[in-house]
Amino acid sequence: MKFVYFLLLPLLIAGCQSTNYKPADMYFYLDQNNNSYTISPTKIKYNPVSAKNSSSGVYSGGRNATVTITTEQFNSIAQLAEELLQNKEHHATKREMLTAVLSVELDSLVIKKILKKSKTRTEFETSLQQILNK
Repeated sequence: MKFVYFLLLPLLIAGCQSTNYKPADMYFYLDQNNNSYTISPTKIKYNPVSAKNSSSGVYSGGRNATVTITTEQFNSIAQLAEELLQNKEHHATKREMLTAVLSVELDSLVIKKILKKSKTRTEFETSLQQILNK
């Protein structure tokens, strides 16, 4: 019996490692300043916080923007978003200064995570900004 287990183990491990990654249809992101981003397979909508609504009363996130994106750009952003949603190392237990919020709706189930500052979050935000600033 142990012999059969050792033969099956590599197959089980290989099966667990091969993923059929499929991004969600839409991601919603609130950065640490409460600027909001709606990311779909074809566009990114940016809705900045106004000075009036910022915590300092002075900060403004700029102007609203909607930018068309390619499938490759969406897949790259979605891959980072999925890493942020799934890896607990990125998660905070409550919304505090310098945290952000990423959420996704899958089959009427909303998944929302509060994110700490991390290399992956910085990469995610940089990707969004680079696309919006083109």
